[in-house]
Amino acid sequence: LWHSSAKDNAPTTVLTLDASAAPDSSSEAQVVEVPTVSGNSLRHQCVREPGWHGLAEALGLEPGLPGAGKIPPGVEALFSNGGNIQAGVKAPSNQHRLAQDIRAAYPLLDLLGGVTNTFDLGASRLQVAGWVVCREHRDSIGAAADLPAASVSIFDLVDDITHTRQATRDGLGQMILSFEALCPGTQVLVRFLLDDYTQPLTHGAFVAAVERYIQSGPIVGGQRARGFGAMRAEWFGITPESHWAEGYATYISENRERLLDGLVTGRLCTETVVCT
Repeated sequence: LWHSSAKDNAPTTVLTLDASAAPDSSSEAQVVEVPTVSGNSLRHQCVREPGWHGLAEALGLEPGLPGAGKIPPGVEALFSNGGNIQAGVKAPSNQHRLAQDIRAAYPLLDLLGGVTNTFDLGASRLQVAGWVVCREHRDSIGAAADLPAASVSIFDLVDDITHTRQATRDGLGQMILSFEALCPGTQVLVRFLLDDYTQPLTHGAFVAAVERYIQSGPIVGGQRARGFGAMRAEWFGITPESHWAEGYATYISENRERLLDGLVTGRLCTETVVCT
């Protein structure tokens, strides 16, 4: 996991493609489709899901069936998957002020963004990208290019998995299904980049979420119900200081009742019900 922010003063690299460097003859060029791990999936699995679970635990919310707990389904959806704007609704005239107040009250939403029933909270402050560490990505992964895995071709890291699904209990209606999986030992480099001037509490929400992810059996990709995607995660490069997460935990503790009431009522610490 690679973390960077404006406070780290880490240099950034803009990748460019010079057309003059392409081979003159098309016979000398080869287009290769390389398997990748979705940045959207990494954002959810590494940050959004553990961040929401950590907040719910800190506020004393008990696990339960989705949409059937203390908080409205719209609030749960906002934190767990970004939410949805209801069809045919009209945004309130003070939506920008409401969004500002909500993001100030819940740093996790300031980090990741989302939508209420009627309006968008604004862009996420977190950028996420991921690469499988392999020879084909060697020129794109910075310091990770020195890892031994960066000398191995991606095509030596991909395997075909075949399963048989039983449609009925008596064994009738079998269906053969196959999918590609990365071989055990494959490394994935994830880059997190926070926007300039990200507030300390928002920074803390990010660090707390990723630390929870690291410590709670990290998963990358799909098919985890079948045992796929189990990883061992650790910081590579810049390791965030623990005081960010400590400050966030202190804020949650000191404002527990207010934050919990905002979730249960759907007001999200505003004077208006924004999620139902």
